Amino acid sequence: MFQDPTARIVWSGYTLPVELFNTARERLSFILAVSRDRKVAPFFWISIMGGTGTGKSTIFNSLCKANLSVTGVERPKTRGPIAAFPKGKGNLNLSCFKTVGVKTASIEPVEGFPDELTIVEHSQPLPWIFVDSPDIDSLAREHHKMAENILLFSDFIIFVVSQEKYADERLNRFLRRIIDEGKEFIVVVNKATEELQMEDVLQVFKVQNLRVSEHDLVFIPFAQPRNGQLNHIREWEVLENRLQSRAGGERWKTIRDHENERIQLRVASACQELATMIENERKALRGLIAEINDLANRAVYEVLERHISAVREHTKTYIQPQIKSLYSRYDIFGKPRRAVWQAFSKIFEFFGIDLSDRDDDSKEGTLKRIEEQIDHSPIFHAVDFFVTEVLKRIPPEKKPIGEMVRSAEIVLSRNDIHNLMLDHSSKLFEWLEQEFETMTKGIPKTKELGIYSSFALWGLFILGIEAALGGGISIVKAAVDAVIAPFITKATVDFFANNEIYRIVEELSERYRRGMEAIVFLQRDRFVSCVEYFVPDESLTKTLDEYCHGGTTKTAMSQRN
Repeated sequence: MFQDPTARIVWSGYTLPVELFNTARERLSFILAVSRDRKVAPFFWISIMGGTGTGKSTIFNSLCKANLSVTGVERPKTRGPIAAFPKGKGNLNLSCFKTVGVKTASIEPVEGFPDELTIVEHSQPLPWIFVDSPDIDSLAREHHKMAENILLFSDFIIFVVSQEKYADERLNRFLRRIIDEGKEFIVVVNKATEELQMEDVLQVFKVQNLRVSEHDLVFIPFAQPRNGQLNHIREWEVLENRLQSRAGGERWKTIRDHENERIQLRVASACQELATMIENERKALRGLIAEINDLANRAVYEVLERHISAVREHTKTYIQPQIKSLYSRYDIFGKPRRAVWQAFSKIFEFFGIDLSDRDDDSKEGTLKRIEEQIDHSPIFHAVDFFVTEVLKRIPPEKKPIGEMVRSAEIVLSRNDIHNLMLDHSSKLFEWLEQEFETMTKGIPKTKELGIYSSFALWGLFILGIEAALGGGISIVKAAVDAVIAPFITKATVDFFANNEIYRIVEELSERYRRGMEAIVFLQRDRFVSCVEYFVPDESLTKTLDEYCHGGTTKTAMSQRN
C-alpha cells in the first residue's frame, strides 16, 4: 500500500477519535496511490459489482470469454477482487492494492483473496480491464472496504442485481453512490423471468430516488450457463452492444480522462480534510501545553507561596540562635558576662529554678529540628491539584493520550514525591552545613575589623565625655567593663549576626522554593512531553497543500521511492 507523509503522525485522540483520523488518512493514502497507479497503468477499468448470488462472476467470465472466476451455487464464491488482463499486460505493480502473482486461465478458475487483487490473464484482446468484485451486501467488513476502493478506482460500473434483489434497499444505497459520484454505469437485471417487466424495475428505482433510465438497464433472462458463460443466449448481445455504445471506440478515453480529473478533485478534497484535522489537532495540543504550563504556575503560586513564607519564619526561629552563638565569640567581653551569668544561674538553681537552655543548640541539633519541622504536605497538595486539573482537561476516553498521561511512568506517586523531597532536603542541609562551617572558621576580616572599629569609635566617644567631665582613664575602664562595653559589643554582634540570619534564611527559603517548584515542574514536563509526542509537524500542512495543488504525482512518487 502506498504511504503518504501523514503516515508518521501518531494521533492523540484529543480532538478526534483515532479511528476517524485513520480512516481519513488511509483514504487519502489510497486516493494518492490510485492517482499514481492510473497513470502508471492507463487502462479502462470496468468493475462488476452487486449483491450475493446475483451472478456477477458468471457475467465476468462471459465478458472475458474465459472461466477466470469460480462460479457455483455456494455463496459467496468470490472472496476477493479478480482483475482480467489480456496476455502480456498483467505484470503490474499496483500500489493501491496488494496484488497476487499473475495467473493464467489455463490453470484453473480462482476465487480471490480477501484484501488482495488477484490478476489473471486471458487470450481475448479486449480494450477493457474487467474486475470481478466481492459482494457489497456481505457481512464481511473487508468486503465493504474493498467495494469502496474498487468504486473509486473504476472508470465504469456494471451493477448486477437479480429478480430477488433489484428492490433491495441496501444494494440500492450503493447504486445511489455510483450515480451521485457521476460514474458511468449499466444496471444488469440478471436471472430475470418473463413476468418481470422493465417498467416494474424502473418504478422501484424511481420510488427509491435512483436516477436510472431505460437506457441504463439490461435484462438477462434466467438461463443455464454453458461452460460457465452466457455468451450463447440472445440477450447477451444486448449487454455487449450496450457496453460498446457507452464505452467503445474512443469514448473510453474520454471517460477515463474525466475520472482522472475527478480523482484529482478527490485528492484535493481528502488533503484539505486531513490538513484541517491536523491543523486543528496541532493548535489544540499547543493550547493544551500552554494551559498545562499555566496550571503548573498556578499550583506553585496558590499552594506553595504561603507555605514558603511560613517556612521562612519557622527556619529563622531555629537558625537565629545558632548564628548569634557563632558570632558571640567576637564579643571581647563575652567571657566575663558568661561567668557572671553562671554565678547567677547557680543561685537560682539553689532555689529550684533552672535557667539553662535544654534545647540542642549545636549545628547538628539545629539542622535536625529544621528537617523534622518542615511540613512537606503542601507539595503533595500542589502536585495533586496540578494533576487533577490537567487530567480534567484530558479525559480517559480520549485515547491514546488519555491513557498515556495517567500511566505510572508519567504521574508522580506519593512515594516519588517523598523521595524527591528527601533528596531536595538533603541538598538543602548540605548547603546549610557548609554555611555554618564557613562561619565557624572565622568571620571575614572586613567584618572582624568592623566590629573592633566600632569598639574604638565608642571608646573615643567615652573618652571624650570623661575628658569633658574631668574624669580619668580608670573611671572610663570601669564604666566600659561594667556597663557600656557589654552593651556596645552586643549591639555590634547582633548587627552582624542579624545580617547573616537574613542572608541565610532568605537564600535557604529561595532554595527550598526552587526545590518545591522543581517537583511540580517535573510533573509539568512529563505531561508536556506526552502532549508534544502527539503534536503534528507544522510542515505537514504545507505538504498536503502541495498535494492539493498539482504536486500530487511527483511528490507521491518521490515519497514512494
